[in-house]
Amino acid sequence: MRQRGFVEIIVIIGILVLVAIGGAYYFGTQKNNINSTSSPFPVSQASPTTVDETANPDSIGANWKTYINQKSKFSLKYPLNWSIIKQTDETVSLAPADKLNEYSYGVIEVSINPKTGIEKGSSNLSLEEYIKKFAVEEIQGLDKVASMKKITNEKTVGYKVVWNLVEGSPAQSKTLTIAYFERFADPEHIARFGWIIQEKAEYENIYNEMISTFKFTP
Repeated sequence: MRQRGFVEIIVIIGILVLVAIGGAYYFGTQKNNINSTSSPFPVSQASPTTVDETANPDSIGANWKTYINQKSKFSLKYPLNWSIIKQTDETVSLAPADKLNEYSYGVIEVSINPKTGIEKGSSNLSLEEYIKKFAVEEIQGLDKVASMKKITNEKTVGYKVVWNLVEGSPAQSKTLTIAYFERFADPEHIARFGWIIQEKAEYENIYNEMISTFKFTP
């Protein structure tokens, strides 16, 4: 009887050992399955995107060159890929460096000129009044003001004017854009900032940026 009971104990212990081994194997495989299926989609590390903030600096006026006219005491900025075609004590003409032969007179010209109608009292008028009444006489072919917009660059105040221009034979109607600036201490002279090659629309943004940099110097 003792031998039979001993055998039964051995059998029970063997069964428990097998159950324990089977349980350990089962839970081990379940853990591996959980780890392998916890992320059903592959996770990739996104590569950082490099942004070149100065890829096209000329489009925003960054890093432009500065021109200073020591005689007439004014300054402006212009694109790195532009060049000065002509300069005198009162005038500077500029154009893209690769278009100098094509635009021998420049695309944009800035000049300091005596006001028209001094003998008629034009120097006593505000800049806005002068433009409306006398500026039309400064350039042949100017017809009338199509639009006028005030510009304020630090302490320099001016007006961007779009003129109707009539020229040629037979007469053709065009537009000409000129920005006017006046030094308060010199009411008899005026700065004209002209966009000469009006037909080239790609220069409009550059022109607008350039007139925003114009100022009189001490």
